Formats: sequence, C-alpha cells, structure tokens
Amino acid sequence: MTPSQRLKIKPRHHGMISFKSPRGECEIWRAGSHLRSVTDAEGGLVLDIKTGRFHSLNATSAVVWEALRQNPNGVDSAQIIEVMTAAFGPHPRMAGDLDELMRTFEQKRLVQRHSIDRRDRNHSLRTSLEIHRRPVSGEDTTVVRSTLGDLSPPTEFTDSGGGLWTYSAWLCFLAVYLIIAIGGFPRLHQALRWLSAKRRVGTPSKEKILNVCVAVNKAATYYVRQSWCLQRSAVTFSLLRLAGMPAELVIGCRRVPFCSHAWVEIHGAVVNDNPRVKAMYPELDRF
Repeated sequence: MTPSQRLKIKPRHHGMISFKSPRGECEIWRAGSHLRSVTDAEGGLVLDIKTGRFHSLNATSAVVWEALRQNPNGVDSAQIIEVMTAAFGPHPRMAGDLDELMRTFEQKRLVQRHSIDRRDRNHSLRTSLEIHRRPVSGEDTTVVRSTLGDLSPPTEFTDSGGGLWTYSAWLCFLAVYLIIAIGGFPRLHQALRWLSAKRRVGTPSKEKILNVCVAVNKAATYYVRQSWCLQRSAVTFSLLRLAGMPAELVIGCRRVPFCSHAWVEIHGAVVNDNPRVKAMYPELDRF
C-alpha cells in the first residue's frame, strides 16, 4: 500500500473535563463505524476507511480507544477514567489529559459526542484490552489448508485459457487505477466490499487459485504504472471472487517501523504473498 499519513495522538494537560450536560442528560462518546483498529500494550493503529489514513496511538491513547471500541453503544468520560485508573493508577491530571485526548479524537473525526438520558446509560462497561481478531468463517482452516496444500504462486504459468487470466488481470489493474484516481481508497474499499458481499462463492480450486495469482504477476509486468501491494491484492481478490473462490482481502499495518500492507487469503491461508505477512502486519481490516 502507498504510505499514508500518520498521526501520533498524545494527551496534554488542559482544564477539567465536564461529565454532565444540561437537563439531566449524560454525555457519551462513540467511535466511528468506519474505523478499523488494532492495539497492544505499547500502542495501536487506527485505519479510517473514509480517508484511507492511518492514525498512530501511544499507550495511553490505546487504552482509551479500546474502551471506546469495545463499547459500540458509547461510554461517558467517567467510565473512561475508570478504565484509565485501572490501567495506570490514579493521577490528578487524568481528567485534563482525557479532555484534550477526546477533543483530538473528535477533531480527527474518530469519535462522536452524543447526549442520552441518564436512565439509559449502559453500566456494563467492557475493559478487556485484547487485540481485535475476526474469526475465519466457513470451513475449518486446518481441513482447507490440507486440501489446498501449498498456495504459494508457482514460477511457471499454467493458464489453460490461452492468456485469458492475464488479460483479465490487466483489465482489472486498469479498473483499480481508475477507481483510485476518481474516488481514492474509500471508493476502492467500497467497491471491493460490494463485490465481497454480492458474489457467490463455491469450493476452492487449487489450480484456479494458482492460475489467478500467476496471471496477476504476469499482468503487472505489462502494466505501465507501478503496482503497489494494494493494487495487486485488489486485482487478485476481484478475479478470485469472480471465479467463485472464497477469497478475502486483508489490510495490515505495523507501528515501528511504520508500514502498511495488503494481501489475499482463502480460509486463513495466504495465497498471493509470503505466509509470514500475517505475523509481521497486525490485521486491521478483512472483507
């Protein structure tokens, strides 16, 4: 993927935060549904699907973000302070730090402020700080991998359609370029998610998967522009989906050194890249 803008969010020490709003209402914060994130003890990353930008979180921000992400109905500032106190211990400036941090989140359109009746406040706050992992759907991963065997692209092209896969891949490269040129990453993401939701899939075919992966590599040599991992994976994903394969496009990113990457999987097995990418790049999005 092309390098995206980074943002390190660090709370500062400003004023006291207000936990109350007029007329007996309670002010809560909600994370946007267009965001994908991954966190650990040292920090985290947030991908904004609407802009294609990555936001880097430090350890303090990651704790707050996990409280927001794990409570989609919203949490108020008092509840977030409870989570921060449990993680870091009490501190006299914690309220001011949280105030500045939430303002920064709001300015970057990562969170929204809402007012609800106090009687509707949700007290079942989740505070576990686990990295978000989505389960693999469909058949058992172990069974599928043993059936498909090694999915690494071969060095020899086995296209039985006389170059049809290569030509189709080249056209897909052109289509991906036009989508990105017109609407950027958000439009490409929307188009691929639409294809993922609408296209029916069947039983994986090892021969068809290998033919598609090699065709994409061959078409990339004929493509006049440089193809990044996102473009290659988008083309591979689209062809596999159109061929009836249960492919999933995965977007991952690491904080240090900052680097984002995209690849394609079928039932948890990487088909167009080194299998080690799953360990090197924490998963942010999958569809």
